[in-house]
Amino acid sequence: MFRAVPGILVLLAAVLASDPARASVHVGPMAPRPCPDLSQIPSFGRPHGAAAADGRGGAFVLWADDRAISIQRFGPSGRIADGWPAPGLALGWIAPGEEGFQSYVAGDGSGGAMVSWIGREGELRLQRVTSACGVSSGWPAEGLVLCSLPGLARNPEVVMTDTAAAMVIWREQEINGTQSMRLSRVMTTGRLAEGWSANGRVLATGELQQIAELVADGRGGAIAYWQGPSATEGRAGLVLQRVQSNGDIASGWPAEGRVIADRLELGLRNDEENGFPQLAPDGKGGAWLVWCADRLAGPDQVRVDLMVLRVTGEGREAPGWPAGGRTIAGDAVPERRPVIATDGEGLLVAWRRDEGNGAIRVARVETAGMVRSWGQWSARSVERLTIAPDGSGGAWVACTTPDHSPQLVRWNPGGPGRTIEAGEPSSATGADPTRLSLVTEGARALVVWCDTDPGPPARRFVRVSGTHTRGGP
Repeated sequence: MFRAVPGILVLLAAVLASDPARASVHVGPMAPRPCPDLSQIPSFGRPHGAAAADGRGGAFVLWADDRAISIQRFGPSGRIADGWPAPGLALGWIAPGEEGFQSYVAGDGSGGAMVSWIGREGELRLQRVTSACGVSSGWPAEGLVLCSLPGLARNPEVVMTDTAAAMVIWREQEINGTQSMRLSRVMTTGRLAEGWSANGRVLATGELQQIAELVADGRGGAIAYWQGPSATEGRAGLVLQRVQSNGDIASGWPAEGRVIADRLELGLRNDEENGFPQLAPDGKGGAWLVWCADRLAGPDQVRVDLMVLRVTGEGREAPGWPAGGRTIAGDAVPERRPVIATDGEGLLVAWRRDEGNGAIRVARVETAGMVRSWGQWSARSVERLTIAPDGSGGAWVACTTPDHSPQLVRWNPGGPGRTIEAGEPSSATGADPTRLSLVTEGARALVVWCDTDPGPPARRFVRVSGTHTRGGP
């Protein structure tokens, strides 16, 4: 099914949830990207951001090699979209090293995409790409520079806040050692929104953690999350802030943000092991936040519980929700690496349970706070995990393990159902566990991951895979 070739190989198909029993694999290979050396990597550090639905039944897939950031679009048929060349569209140069792989793509609501990345001088850039494989009118050829302070931008995320504008959040590491969390608003015409200045609005300064998240509030603004200093000495706080479209802090929200919960000091916390907190819109102007609560259970012992909180657009706990959130799962067994998705009315949550050989658990959280378990699925040494609604009241769950390329599981309130192998690994190493993304649009699902061929020479390949129902659209 797959070939190990220099450069990039992308395979695409669609998954239709309507009749999983009839699902069969159909793939269409993309020509290798002509880059002799090496390392195609999807978006770094998040369970999303490497791919986005295009609003027309297809998807955009984003990657970086050791020099540039590129994007490709696939149509509903599973083939490269008309007008797009096999190598994709190169957008601009990237920063050397790990920072170059910190990129993000989001659909623009009009069949195109918004892409943010770190340029080769450490500056933050944003570009709007059309569905026809071009740069949108009014945008600079190599993207709009949002921040060019001396230093390095890190981990950007872009979100469409309405049909005419997007917001971008990132962490800025200035050359003098100052850290700040920043936010910018850009019109789809390619200019900064009125009232917003170059280098963005500073949301927070101080000792900040790497990853921030951003979701639209449904009113032209956004709700942001980051980790920063807490009022409790030696602990880190989970901070939420809502910013209006004009850049002002929304009414009812503290200027420094709302600290939702404290976490243990950095020396006892491991976000790579436990997973980063996850943020999602609740569809009512507020947001969901899910995180691992690490608690001291004894000398040098940390217990890891899974917590959830729903916050209103006014900055308060939603009706029926306790301060500090509600426990989704928690006992002597660590609950780790949560991923979340909204299904219109509630919140879907998947996570790794470190019990025995390991398992994936799924639950649905109602808006009023009731947590309903959807059961678990045995999976040894789960390394990456992602979830999305299936359009039929259930969910798709994708995961990687050391022994397999990603597996896609159809999940419903009664528990896990059919398992679909996303593809065959190109080498004995299987899938690269550090990258995994899942895109859905209606009943379609696409799995994006990074595979490793040990060589020689060693190479990585971005892959997109799935299945589709025979006779389906």
